[in-house]
Amino acid sequence: MGHPNGIFFLGICYQHEIGIKKDEYRAFFYYQKSAEMGHVNGIYYIEFASLGNENRIYYIGYCFQNVIGVKKDNYKAFLYYQKAANIDDLDATYMLGICHQNGVGVKWTNLITNA
Repeated sequence: MGHPNGIFFLGICYQHEIGIKKDEYRAFFYYQKSAEMGHVNGIYYIEFASLGNENRIYYIGYCFQNVIGVKKDNYKAFLYYQKAANIDDLDATYMLGICHQNGVGVKWTNLITNA
């Protein structure tokens, strides 16, 4: 699987259920893989997902945190959750709280002090 165009279109097939069962996780994996190989449309799909659709932004964070199509990167996951939360995605807001609570992608600090 070394051809960027073929890899990109495999992502299309997974996303739109063309000849194969729909699987958005695999679609993202193949878009990311084609983007890493320099495929313009793969780059566009990954960038588009991060530019304003809160569900897609949250999903990218989820992928980075759960190793779906990308290498694990808790910091990037946190950043995408933060972007989605800033445009009122409730799932992302929840995940930001979990990240802060568990020190995922951020430095954990105890904000409770003895008064």
